Amino acid sequence: MEFSEVWSARKLSILVKLEVRLCVLQCFCEADRAFLSHLAQPEMLQLQFMTLHDEKLEMQEAAVCLLGRLSELNPALVLPRMRRVLLETLSQLTNSGQAKLEQHSARLLTQLARQSPKFMRPYLGPLLQALLPKLRNEMKHVDVTVHVLHAISELCVVGGAEIVRNIDPLFQKLTQLINDSSSLQRREAALLTIGRIARSTAYVVDPYKDYPNLLDDLLRLLKTEMSSKMRRQAISTLGILGALDPYTHKVFTGAVQSATSISTALSLPMARDAADPRQDIIQWYNYEKCTLEEFYPAITIANLMVMVQDEAFIQYYKEIAQALLTIFRSLGDSFPQYVQQVSMYRFYFYFNGDTLLITNFYFDNNFTKVTRACRGRPSHREFFLRQLASLVAIIKVHAKPYMKQIFSLIADAWSDDQSVKVTVVSVLEQIGTAMGQEFAPHVAELIPYLLHVVQTDNSEDRKLTAQVLSCVRSLSGCLTPHLPLVLPPVLSILDDNAVPISVRQSALDTILHLTRSDDLSDYAPRLMQSWQSAISVPALQPQLLELLIEIVNQMWKHFEVFRRGVDANLRKYNLNSGEAYEKYIKTAQQAMLHPAERPGKRRGTGPVPPERINVPHTFTPSAAKNMDQMLTWTVNKQRLNIDAVVRAWSVDSLVSKEEWAQWLVKLRVAFIKSGSSAAIRAAASLSDQHQHLAKDLFNAAFMSVWTELTEDYQDRLKASLLTALETSNHPDVIQTILNLAEFMDHSERGPLPIAYDRLGKSAEDTKAYAKALRYKELQIHKHLNRGGGGLTTEDCQALIT
Repeated sequence: MEFSEVWSARKLSILVKLEVRLCVLQCFCEADRAFLSHLAQPEMLQLQFMTLHDEKLEMQEAAVCLLGRLSELNPALVLPRMRRVLLETLSQLTNSGQAKLEQHSARLLTQLARQSPKFMRPYLGPLLQALLPKLRNEMKHVDVTVHVLHAISELCVVGGAEIVRNIDPLFQKLTQLINDSSSLQRREAALLTIGRIARSTAYVVDPYKDYPNLLDDLLRLLKTEMSSKMRRQAISTLGILGALDPYTHKVFTGAVQSATSISTALSLPMARDAADPRQDIIQWYNYEKCTLEEFYPAITIANLMVMVQDEAFIQYYKEIAQALLTIFRSLGDSFPQYVQQVSMYRFYFYFNGDTLLITNFYFDNNFTKVTRACRGRPSHREFFLRQLASLVAIIKVHAKPYMKQIFSLIADAWSDDQSVKVTVVSVLEQIGTAMGQEFAPHVAELIPYLLHVVQTDNSEDRKLTAQVLSCVRSLSGCLTPHLPLVLPPVLSILDDNAVPISVRQSALDTILHLTRSDDLSDYAPRLMQSWQSAISVPALQPQLLELLIEIVNQMWKHFEVFRRGVDANLRKYNLNSGEAYEKYIKTAQQAMLHPAERPGKRRGTGPVPPERINVPHTFTPSAAKNMDQMLTWTVNKQRLNIDAVVRAWSVDSLVSKEEWAQWLVKLRVAFIKSGSSAAIRAAASLSDQHQHLAKDLFNAAFMSVWTELTEDYQDRLKASLLTALETSNHPDVIQTILNLAEFMDHSERGPLPIAYDRLGKSAEDTKAYAKALRYKELQIHKHLNRGGGGLTTEDCQALIT
């Protein structure tokens, strides 16, 4: 197909009926790479971007699918626009409050994750924070929940640490949904999501312990579900989650009691203390759910917090607190993910929370009590709400700390009759005008009220709708990030012939106001579709001609796509004369003849980084800011003290068990003091005084040293450890090295380069038979992989005994 034919096809995809436009986009999505290379050219991309704001949601979804394919061919132009689409989709999902738009947003996220997984990976955290609240049990939300589950399933395939961090809230919701008998589709989607989460995060077997009823629920679905598709999915999920020993399952469900035993060998059976966070962190590291840089502070903080919980260390609390503070200083901007581990920091936040409550006494107690006492007396409530608006108009930006309480009052008043709602919208308009740009962060809370009015106001005069339109005009300076939510409802008022003409004129005034304060060229298809449907109304024609000129000024040369249809309508309704028409013709001709001389600059938002994505969080940025102010300096990564660690691992002239025991103590402390991890070094003085802490941190400290050593020094260290295994005859020394070898087997920088036969013999000597068996198995596998013969009699005898 020639380039001109492609151009014509793009015109068709914008101008004609939905079925044709949608068919064109679907054909483009299925085209080969050679054809897509034409569509990835800058001029063609600008036309395709217009379809992202088509009036039909199906067109928007097809456009996103096409952009996903084009992102590989021209990422420089496509990815910034995809970031904007992602931002708009999240805003729509979290703020619209409309089931249809929430479903549409979830489908868009599914398309983006399926077409461009690499692009979506940095945004997983905000995406999950936005999607999780949409997993609801009520029947009226079934369709939304199903589409959200499909989106989460696709995001699980993308992977990333954010999925792991959100496993608990996800599984809590999912285990509830698979037991919900009210919707088969929701159960199927939940079951599929469980399997994908387990597969992508290696979260296997553990779900049976964390959710003891999960296995019984899956087996019940397998036995009782009538849908064959559901039964197949249940079998697949069971296979992904893995096999479980029946006795262990009884322990998990509480059917039998587990005997707690304490052993120094990590591989010996031991009931894990659920209250000990260290085991969770080690397990996360073993499953490669966190990196070494994340593991070092996590395991150090966990060990320090165990000491805090033990009253025997009360005299060391000051040193522990200092160590924790040093760790947080070393973390820089990454500290928020560790705050939950530290209870004393929670007290700090709670203290600030109490201070905030005292400060907010006036707003929380006085106005809330007064306005609620006026329930049933709208005139009184209107009076106090207007007084609130007057107060904000006086104090202006100083009302910012109290916006949460103000919106609480508004939500409480919103359930009253029509007159109070009109007053509420008026109050919001006055507050927004008084605060100016400081009101921008709160616009997201305002939008659901405005959208609710547009959808539900069926009164004859549409007085409330007119008030909402006035509010939108007043707040236009703050609405730029939310235009995808605000503009379509306003255009729907303009399109609705049942709406009084005065309200439609007000909607058109609002659109004109927005075009003069923002660049709406991205929304040109939707604007032109409304323009063509409303141009037949004589009372709207003068304003529509003004709007047309604004659109031409913003689109400039790209307006040529709409030129033929617009001219035909102007001739049809005898509007092809007059001053406004002449101005339109002059502007359109100038755009065509001088495409590079566009007046003014486009007010685009540009690429949107992940941190700019604004979604509800359970963690408060203000708290993070306060903590940031506390941690005013950072601890840099320390250069490895190679001389100190070499002296520590030296095993020359060690003979007696006492000498080996002393060597082990010095080795642990030296590695903690000299390692490259600032978090581990922060606990050096405490580990020097408390050998149990040095023992618990040794594996992590060893890794922080090992990863910094050259190959020559690693060989020397390996030789010292090998000498200790062969000659020390000290159980603690041997067991420490065996535990270290087991730890490094799970590390990205492992394993410990000591032969399996040597480790197995040492394990057998110290009666750590589980380790000995494991190393014998590894030794046999290594022999077989090298092309050796089958199992010998000696091998079988060694495995049995």
